[in-house]
This record gives sequence, C-alpha cells and structure tokens, in this order.
Amino acid sequence: MSEFDFPKTVSAIDTVLKGRIPNNKIGGLSKNLLDDGYIAHDTSMSKSWVRQERHKRRHGLPHILTIDPVMIGSSPRYRRSDYLEWIESLVAANDNKPTSNEKGNA
Repeated sequence: MSEFDFPKTVSAIDTVLKGRIPNNKIGGLSKNLLDDGYIAHDTSMSKSWVRQERHKRRHGLPHILTIDPVMIGSSPRYRRSDYLEWIESLVAANDNKPTSNEKGNA
C-alpha cells in the first residue's frame, strides 16, 4: 500500500496508524487516547474544525465528527478505537452516487 492509498478496513487503518504512533506514546499521550491536534492532522483538517465539530455535537447541531470525547479535566481526548471506527464509517463522496448506468435503469 502506498502512502496515498486510503485503507478500507479498521485493521488496515490500524496497521497504517501503528506506523505513525509509537508503541507507547504519541506526543506525551497514551497510544489509546488522541488529542484534537492528532485528529486534525490525521484528517487534514484544522484543530478549530475539530473543536467546532465537538461543539456542534454537544449542542445537537448537524456534525460530521461523531466521536464522543473522553474529558480529562477540561482536555478532550478521543479513544483510538472510536477514531478508527469513525474513519471506517466515512463514505467517500463518490461512493454513494449512482453511476450513469443506474440512473437510466431505475
């Protein structure tokens, strides 16, 4: 798998992440808890996007990031397993559109 191929399963994603997450630590965090910065970096989004998504979720507004944070004091952290499941649940933008053949056969 090249670095540009997107992994399709949790085990494949886990394999990719294992290459990026040291065995016991990630920036001083446990390998099982990820912070806003890691989520932002790994999804190529900004930290403010992660915070906005968390705010929207908390207030019942439409959102994409559907992971509940674990609060350590006032610091939100995300379970690695929840993050991997969320990534796998995402649908590519073109995966849910009918093909030109399906449009005419309906």
